[in-house]
Amino acid sequence: MRKKELESLRKKLVEQKEDIKKIVQVNCKGEKEFLSGEVGDIADAAFDSVERELLFELNDNERRILGNVEDALLKIEKGTYGSCEKCGKEIEIERLKVMPFAKFCINCKSQMESRPK
Repeated sequence: MRKKELESLRKKLVEQKEDIKKIVQVNCKGEKEFLSGEVGDIADAAFDSVERELLFELNDNERRILGNVEDALLKIEKGTYGSCEKCGKEIEIERLKVMPFAKFCINCKSQMESRPK
């Protein structure tokens, strides 16, 4: 991978990290405000419960992605970025442009997803 491509991907990861942090902070603030509200009746309580679960799920997903982004930035620092964690081959630049925190090449990822669970 060329130095220019690596720097472009690092910049994209840093921007994505900041965007995710902002989203999580907004969601956390919304949860605090949401949890402090009063509930009118049973229908409101049910709706509030579903909405609260959705907010928590979004935060879990955002936190998972943030962890992957931070892992990718650490790999850049260590000089191991862009290598598949399964086979060790270089991850295609096209894949990294779309998903800069990818841990696996497309072949290994496809194999992992096609295995029965």
